[in-house]
Amino acid sequence: MHHARTALLKADSPSCGHRSIYDGRFRGLRIAGQGVAAATLAEAGLMLYDEHQLGELLAAPAH
Repeated sequence: MHHARTALLKADSPSCGHRSIYDGRFRGLRIAGQGVAAATLAEAGLMLYDEHQLGELLAAPAH
């Protein structure tokens, strides 16, 4: 609808993490994988970034 091509998400969030997520047991442990929102956006073809990748996002060519 908005022709988005990229998404800036919260790192390690159970829904938005795109490289790792917290394991859900409130022990601060992370596991490799994507949250539900991140997986849905990736499946739609969006490039995913988190707050630790702002430099990469800003350096990415605009489409």
